[in-house]
Amino acid sequence: ILKTFNVNGEPKKTKHTIVSQFEECAQTFPHKTAIVHHEKAVSYSVLNRQSNQIANFLVDKHQLAKGDIVCLAAERTPDAIAAMLGIMKTGAVYLPVDGRLPYERLRFILENSGAKLLITDNTVYSGLPVPMLNLKETANFTEPGFSAEIDKNDLAYIIYTSGSTGTPKGVMIEHGSFMNMFVNMIENYHVSAVDRVLQFASPGFDAAVFEL
Repeated sequence: ILKTFNVNGEPKKTKHTIVSQFEECAQTFPHKTAIVHHEKAVSYSVLNRQSNQIANFLVDKHQLAKGDIVCLAAERTPDAIAAMLGIMKTGAVYLPVDGRLPYERLRFILENSGAKLLITDNTVYSGLPVPMLNLKETANFTEPGFSAEIDKNDLAYIIYTSGSTGTPKGVMIEHGSFMNMFVNMIENYHVSAVDRVLQFASPGFDAAVFEL
């Protein structure tokens, strides 16, 4: 049972982080569709431009620095995916939670993680312990390419457990581990450029990161 059901994949050697891998795709396939949402298609070049806008906005307006933790509580939209990439482009750590998370659970995660900023499309939230940024506020900002130096040992994202057996706990994933999972999944499931991946998991679950 342990050998059959506990396969974690082999370590992969790659020069890429998820950020550099995405930017390479955007340069190689600028006009190919990256996202389809409610019959609206977003190309790789447009998604790259939007993520650059967000990265520059976060650094310029919120002094975001490498290693800072940014919580994203938003519905599954192209804007949310651009925000995820923009956060990572700054070298900051992406912390996704479900946009419908109860107030007290969100407050706990923000305090426990030490998050510097909350980006959300939920206008109901207020009185939280960190500055809150509406996702739409990043639109129309400058969009030159943004590239922080990111090492495979740097944190990429944090996922909080459901807390079904007690207090939720944050699981920290480094860029190297992220890319190892990414490459193994592509190889094991034979994913190619002509395939489509359905994004169905809640943003706060680890599976959603791979789907995106």
